[in-house]
Amino acid sequence: MWLAFSMAMLAKLGFNPRISHFGIFLAMPAFLSAIYLVLDLLPRCLEGCGRESKTFRVAMLIFLVAGLVRLTIHSALFYKDKDCTLGSGGDRIVTYDPKIDPTGAQMAATVTWIEVHTAPSNTLAVLPEGVMLNYLTRRENPTPYAVFAFEVWAFGERNMLAAYRRNPPDYIVLVQRDTSEYGVPYFGMKDGFGYDVMQWVGRNYGPVELIGGEPRLGGAFGIKVLKRLPGEMPAKPSPG
Repeated sequence: MWLAFSMAMLAKLGFNPRISHFGIFLAMPAFLSAIYLVLDLLPRCLEGCGRESKTFRVAMLIFLVAGLVRLTIHSALFYKDKDCTLGSGGDRIVTYDPKIDPTGAQMAATVTWIEVHTAPSNTLAVLPEGVMLNYLTRRENPTPYAVFAFEVWAFGERNMLAAYRRNPPDYIVLVQRDTSEYGVPYFGMKDGFGYDVMQWVGRNYGPVELIGGEPRLGGAFGIKVLKRLPGEMPAKPSPG
């Protein structure tokens, strides 16, 4: 069962081979299976064929240890650049130095701004994704949708927009997110992928803070905080 699970995860990784993001977790079950294969299963097969297996097992062990040492050194080179703190206490996350990647520092600045300028009872939604801001600030999302970037295809933009209209968040945060992996431009730029939602947001929310670059323009990473305007403005009639 474990081997079948490992192969299924490895096959999924084959559609987009990479170590970054979730790739390492998809490959991990197969890696553990490989240890069992080369240190136990194959040596037992060799013994069954009347061949000496001790040398093979030692050689494989040396190979695996060498690989783990190399990966440890490679990981240390990345971790040494992580000295920026996001969150505190049990929520503390250590991310890259702002000079290397400003994302973590801008997230931290956004968390601070929300905690200072909003009430704990205020609600917050992050578009197209960024539920980590809800968690770190303990601000509830009044809608049932956490990651708009791909939930839109599962639930439909019309249904999601209806949920936002029924329970409009007090604040909406726009986060720069490259969605080219989904085969679409930036969120809100195309029908069926947030266009109607962003039209509604534009009519009912006003900007109150910009951290970094302007989101959804393809430039530097940035986060924009929007506050709900009093009442809901009616939709503009279609021309003609």
